[in-house]
Amino acid sequence: VKMALLLALAVASCHAATITISNAGLAFDPTATQATILNRIKYFNIHSAPGSDVEWPSSDAHHFQTNLSAHLGRSFYVSYAMSQQTADPQRHNMVNISKLQAWCQGLNKFGNWNESNVDMIISSKVEAYYPTTGAGFIPDSHASSADFWVQYLRYCPLPTLQADTYCEVANECNVHTSEVNTTFQEMIDLHIAIGQAIHRELNTSNPHFKISGPTIAYPEYQIKNFTVWHSQMSPFIEQAGSSMDALSFHLYSTRNQDPNDVSPRAANNIEAILDLHSAAFQAYNTPVLPQLISEYGLSFRAKDVPYTFWNDWQQLYSINEKLICFLNHPDRIAKSVPFIVDRATWDTTANFTHPYPYVLWRKADNGTYIPTDMWLFYEFWSDVQGEYQWSEADDVNLGVVALAESGQLTIILHNHRNASTTAVLNSSISLGPWQRRRLIWNTTLQRATVTNDVLQSNTYTLAPFETAILRPFKSLPVVTPQLYTTWTDFSSLIVESLSPGQTASFSLTESHASAQLVSARLRLGFATFNYSTVPPTDVLSHAMYPCLSPTTVTVNKCTLNVDTTTMLAGRPRVDSGGNILTMLQIPLGVACLNDAQSVVKVQFPCDTTVTSVAIQKVSASQQE
Repeated sequence: VKMALLLALAVASCHAATITISNAGLAFDPTATQATILNRIKYFNIHSAPGSDVEWPSSDAHHFQTNLSAHLGRSFYVSYAMSQQTADPQRHNMVNISKLQAWCQGLNKFGNWNESNVDMIISSKVEAYYPTTGAGFIPDSHASSADFWVQYLRYCPLPTLQADTYCEVANECNVHTSEVNTTFQEMIDLHIAIGQAIHRELNTSNPHFKISGPTIAYPEYQIKNFTVWHSQMSPFIEQAGSSMDALSFHLYSTRNQDPNDVSPRAANNIEAILDLHSAAFQAYNTPVLPQLISEYGLSFRAKDVPYTFWNDWQQLYSINEKLICFLNHPDRIAKSVPFIVDRATWDTTANFTHPYPYVLWRKADNGTYIPTDMWLFYEFWSDVQGEYQWSEADDVNLGVVALAESGQLTIILHNHRNASTTAVLNSSISLGPWQRRRLIWNTTLQRATVTNDVLQSNTYTLAPFETAILRPFKSLPVVTPQLYTTWTDFSSLIVESLSPGQTASFSLTESHASAQLVSARLRLGFATFNYSTVPPTDVLSHAMYPCLSPTTVTVNKCTLNVDTTTMLAGRPRVDSGGNILTMLQIPLGVACLNDAQSVVKVQFPCDTTVTSVAIQKVSASQQE
């Protein structure tokens, strides 16, 4: 028998807001019959590989696996293997298979890591494919590159307990084409050749290897009136989508020259990117692929930065503000790997004051390695697990995920604002007091800290960018079980430019019966242009950003009310050209929806490009 509870969480800042959480179970596919369980190996990974006992001594490896439930998640295996191989003249400049086999058999594969804690994304660097930058075996054609991948995957990958192994053809190929004197179109062709060869040669009977691309960096699609989108990701999805098993890319916030100035990539910017990707597959009549975020976090515009606790804190909250979004889309996210690495001995200055910013250990002045505060990411999330529970916020400035396991409710909150946000816990059943874990910037210690305490009151103020885990001491009551199921319908019309005052219509076909809908939300992705003012650090100002508020939004016969203070989260990301790509998430009455098809009409006061239009729905049913 399942347990069900209805919990309301109100967020009070300058206005009241409510999050509703139900311990009734949540499925992310209308055909599912059971609630979805959070898969830790999809989210709590280290951008590191096993096999090096220098970088992963047994005590550290044991701690991260046993106490922190962390996993190793990505390495550039293929490009390194290429550098160690030679061609076989008898095979028309294909790789020497016997030498490759012998080399792979001699590798120290797991080191001090257990097979169950290793789930590697097998990746390759662009430069390995070209003679001006590669070494060892250098393919002379796409067919030669594809053959190397086939032979490598046939003889060399680590054993795995996972059903799938994700493979990336070329890391960040959109920013490395000039280095190897090639074009993005050639990168598309390379992906197609490798994807088709692996599907043909290896995956006919056992589709284990999942090929992904284009692993792009900086998805600033809106730059130069969407030139980046039209020249890179759009043609990739249209041409190579059917040859891929996942769409891969990287997501970074950017710290500018001023250490206190971060251009965030979080919340609604990420939601807009995820929706544009999904809608594009539908627009091109290609099966929608899961999305693989093989790097995410915070990048530093200034190079060779000195180590500070502030650097680590900015990375930690930049990771968490993205992770809270990924956790809410387990149906779309194949895997995500925060860019946190081990010791990074390759990038240490002589005086040890400027280590690689993303390390778990940095080298101290005495030559020993000491932990950085990046450990806190894994310590904070170490025991988060359970079945998803339905949670819905009407203020997207507060990200929320709800889980339950064996009667224990877990609520995860993230404050997207650089300002305090007060939460009030309301419930028809008394659940307090609460166990509370917080990841915050400690103003006294001047560093990030994880604290554990008891929250006696149902009123709770989250600090700027805080992430918190709340668990009631009481177990949940047993009642009649319910299953909530969520799915999203997309319009096939994407990246549609609108003049000021122009109305555009978007049709969405209902993909599942909606008679038992309990909740719906319009997801409106769009871009506005030519902002010359740096946005505020905490909340949106309508006076400063009138273009972010549409003049009219209707769904069928319903006119929707739009409040940017609750439907746009945090500080908007403004690119170097002054453009903003974001999303409005607008609550929608289920009575507004038609059974077969819905029509959304939008109008903006400024030049705007609507990138995607979707309706997210939740239905309820009884569980056996």
